[in-house]
Amino acid sequence: MNFSFAKKPFLLLTISALGLLTACTETAEKIEVSPQGLQKVVANTAEKVIVINIENWQSESVAFQQQSVKFCQSKTPIDFTGLQDRYRSLASAWNQTIMFDFGPLRDDLFLPKIHFVESTRQRGRDYTSSIRSHIQQQLDDDKPLDAAYFSKLKFTLTGMPVFEQLLFAEPTEKQLTTYENPRMCQLLKGYAEYNKTIADYVLTGWKKAEAGTAPYLQQFSVDQLEDGEPAINRLLLAMQDYLRYIWHRKLKKTMLEAPSGMDYKNLQTGLETVAKVFYANGSTHSLANYLQASNNQALVDKFKARYAIAHATIQQKDLNNLKKDYKALIEMFEKEIPKALGVDLGINFADGD
Repeated sequence: MNFSFAKKPFLLLTISALGLLTACTETAEKIEVSPQGLQKVVANTAEKVIVINIENWQSESVAFQQQSVKFCQSKTPIDFTGLQDRYRSLASAWNQTIMFDFGPLRDDLFLPKIHFVESTRQRGRDYTSSIRSHIQQQLDDDKPLDAAYFSKLKFTLTGMPVFEQLLFAEPTEKQLTTYENPRMCQLLKGYAEYNKTIADYVLTGWKKAEAGTAPYLQQFSVDQLEDGEPAINRLLLAMQDYLRYIWHRKLKKTMLEAPSGMDYKNLQTGLETVAKVFYANGSTHSLANYLQASNNQALVDKFKARYAIAHATIQQKDLNNLKKDYKALIEMFEKEIPKALGVDLGINFADGD
């Protein structure tokens, strides 16, 4: 696999989030403040956070696909609500993965895998109307809904927004009646399988060699990416691009109206993933500990404070202040943190695309 297309006051925290912020150990002195020491941080972060999150997303994709089959065999309300719950778990896992928009997830310059899971990632457009129309067209049609059909779909008609419509477009009892049409289950199972195929592909790309190319995890960990970009640059750019994507595509456009009601939960899990990366999930070799070891404790404290504010604002569903909170975090990852790490990210005009 060739992945060279990657581009670049009231504070309440959940117990897990608070634990993460305080998990920065007192062993920062063990970190070597050097390019080699920083690369060790990158490798540790990939192992302790990135791959684990992708594995979880892939596992949830499998579970969702299996539950879709189970529901379509029974058509019972209990299996349908079970399917809705499985989707919520899948959405949470995906929002802990979307930030790693490089390597296997962005495997193509024009049509990367990420667009077929998160269609708004490309232009920030709401494709709900097109998705609803497309679903109805397929229900009224008699053409086969086979693997070939799903493989030819435009990214605007795939991914998480489709599951929102297949599972939550109407109140549960009414939504369940739509599955009296057998083609609804064909759509559901086909989309679930298609999503699982993407998750399988991404996880395989990170962990397994193919056609003489080392697994992406190995390339990333030893700082030998195919396009020559330093791994630390790719990681920092991914973090700032994710935050910018949420700020520009979601918050500024007020795209927080998913039928499942998962929007703010998804924001929370995504933001907590930013912190997990910063602290390497509480392990010693992290960006936070490296900054401490290089006499930048004040910057670590600043991140902790800004993160706590944003986390609390999500709980309050305060959209106006949330825009400001994300903007402040974006600025940290654009300027202060790279500078303190001694990393030159160059000029990055991305707005979350």
